[in-house]
Amino acid sequence: MQARVGPPPIRVLNFAVMRALGTPPRQVISVLVWEQGIVYITGLLLGIFFGTLLSALMVPALVFSGVPSSGATSDTSSQAFYLLQSIPPVRIIVSPWLTAALAALVVICALALALMVRIVSHSAIGQTLRLNED
Repeated sequence: MQARVGPPPIRVLNFAVMRALGTPPRQVISVLVWEQGIVYITGLLLGIFFGTLLSALMVPALVFSGVPSSGATSDTSSQAFYLLQSIPPVRIIVSPWLTAALAALVVICALALALMVRIVSHSAIGQTLRLNED
């Protein structure tokens, strides 16, 4: 087995110190899951909230209504024209790819968390803390 070059990441070192101080591996993993779970859930919820908010704020600015230059509706006043543009459409279509992308993001977060748990739980305390080096 080849030795690692350079110092271990700070988070791995922190969890190795916790294990060296007598914290059971299950508790170290639960600390990691809580920390990362809070970060991921907060990020996902804030992303969904601000994405929805920005979409709701930008829809009226992006809605254009065509007023014909001739015909019965060509004598539209400027106030009526403004009202026509500020009314969002009746149906806002949400693509199914949006839910698929959100599901893929959740799966990626879960895989990253599982990988971190594996690294923390299978790291050798002595090698991580470099206790055998003089």
